[in-house]
Order: sequence, then structure tokens, then C-alpha cells
Amino acid sequence: MSSYGSDYLYCCEGICDAYIRYIDLCGLMWARLLGYNEQAAPEITRYTMPAKIFGLPNAGAQAGTQSQYGLAWIMADGMLAQDSNPVCGLFSKLMQTYPQVYGSGRWLDSLGINSLPNGVHAGILLEKVTGQVAIQLWNEGEKLARVTLCPDAQAWGYAMVTQAINAETGKALNHTSDGWEITVPGGSVAAVMLTLQ
Repeated sequence: MSSYGSDYLYCCEGICDAYIRYIDLCGLMWARLLGYNEQAAPEITRYTMPAKIFGLPNAGAQAGTQSQYGLAWIMADGMLAQDSNPVCGLFSKLMQTYPQVYGSGRWLDSLGINSLPNGVHAGILLEKVTGQVAIQLWNEGEKLARVTLCPDAQAWGYAMVTQAINAETGKALNHTSDGWEITVPGGSVAAVMLTLQ
């Protein structure tokens, strides 16, 4: 790799155990759990090497917990899990409630989210046609996390956020001078739906 300089990254899709020392980033490998090493980075290869990644649990997560699919949740793509994990059912419900956002929205990693409590991760799904953004939150910690969202609408090409609701319940989030507030239980997930102008 060093003979090619620092302007190149090698990506490989599929089973690449024999070639791992030559590869910078691995695409989807069904035999590997999400986050099992630094080179397995589906969040980087999500659009460059498209493949369904959901259904793959996190490395080291306890089976049956919502954290089991935390990384998949924040990357917001269709669930392929073949078990009764509650995250899969919640994601299915959100797809039915917001078909345009979850069906054709573009994943933007955490663009526009400026600060989160330690252990809380976010993924953004932008739907330009409807002017909506889904914020997928995952709290990998054990304690309840109080999250104040102060999203940067300009990062998504809009002037401002006009509404923020709990995507699961449809209830408006409390708004303060600091932003919109939501709580995420320990080891669990939540989703916020924003309306933009």
C-alpha cells in the first residue's frame, strides 16, 4: 500500500480474510458483525459499494437487546434481521408511517448534528421532496440519555427547522432556547422527524 502513496484507499467487498492486510476498508461481509474491526466500515461504503447491511448485529452486543442493532439503526436502511428484535419492528413501523423519508431519503451520516451526549450516536436521513429529516438516535450507554438537538438546517440546504416530533409517537418535542429535547433509554434507540423550511 505504501508504494501507492497516501492518495489511495483500497476497498474490497465480500470475503477478504486472506487479503485483509492489503485492504484499507472492507465492504459488507455477512460473516462479520458490524464494528468487529476498524476496517469493516459499512458507514463509509454504504453508497460507494451498496449492499444491504441491516440484519447484522453489533460486535459484542447482547442478543435480544435494542443495542444489538444500534449501528444498523443509525444507518437507516431496510432491516433484514430474521429475529424478533424490537428494533426491527420499530423500523418497519417507521417505514410505513413515513414511506418517502425511509424509502427514498438520503443517508448523510451525522451531518447537521452538532453535539450529542457521550455514548449517543446519530444518523441523518434527508428527504428533499418532502423537506423532512429523520434523526436516528442510538444510546449505547446503560443510563437514560437526555438529548437536546440543535440541528443545522443550513447543512441540509434549508433555512430552518419548523417542527420536531417523536417519529414513533407523533408527539411534538419540547423546544427550549437550546433546541428540541428527547430522552433515549440506555441501550435503546429513538427517532425524531424534523420538518424543514
